[in-house]
Amino acid sequence: MAENVRRLHPEEDKSFRLAPHNVEAEQALLGAVLVNNEAFYRVSDFLIPEHFYEPIHREIYEVLAKVIRAGRTATPITLKTHLPEALTAEMSMPQYLARLAAEATTVLNAADYGQTIYDLAIRRNLIQIGEEMVSTAYHSDVEETANKQIEEAEKQLFDLAEKGRYDGGFQPFNEALKQAVRAGLGLGMVSRQTIELELAAGCLVELPVESFPVVRQWYVVHRTRKRLSAAAQIFRGMLLALDPAARAEPVSRARLRA
Repeated sequence: MAENVRRLHPEEDKSFRLAPHNVEAEQALLGAVLVNNEAFYRVSDFLIPEHFYEPIHREIYEVLAKVIRAGRTATPITLKTHLPEALTAEMSMPQYLARLAAEATTVLNAADYGQTIYDLAIRRNLIQIGEEMVSTAYHSDVEETANKQIEEAEKQLFDLAEKGRYDGGFQPFNEALKQAVRAGLGLGMVSRQTIELELAAGCLVELPVESFPVVRQWYVVHRTRKRLSAAAQIFRGMLLALDPAARAEPVSRARLRA
């Protein structure tokens, strides 16, 4: 079945090294979720669509996540209406979804499949960051000093380490808020387009409130060990000068997560 997906890219030159990937692991995970939707929750806290190497698998996983989180059952039949009909010359999307489910062996290894997909995605991102670092070092502008390049590389590596970790990472705010409301923890305020599936499935109820006051408190944070650039230092000084009540104090990661 992996061969059908590879035919989507017949022009690939095999003389070049391909980025690390495992199409079979992606197919096995998607098949496991289609057979038993509970398998999705074994990977949903760290795996996102962008971690999939094959574009069509990203699209399938994204639709799977939306359908399951909307409280509906995700099967080849319910998914095909949200995906393009055509896939390859030999196989349509409904046929491919049916084969994914038919060839799924077990849902017990879903977490292992997900971790494999995640690890390979991180390796691809590391390769991309490394290639960009080399290219920038060779062809940098006059204003792009070595220290600035190091700072940018540090930021990219830090973001990569913090985003979507399989040992327990952060959820997008809107997604966390939706899950909290569905669990009966209270009310929430989000953009309507982020809950269209939940509204259609009847999992959430929209409350039309006019002139709803929005009062927010903003925080500007930076890493304590991070050396701020001259522009960042000026901006920080302006913020502190604008609000006499503002104060600079260390904030632990535990407080940020809370």
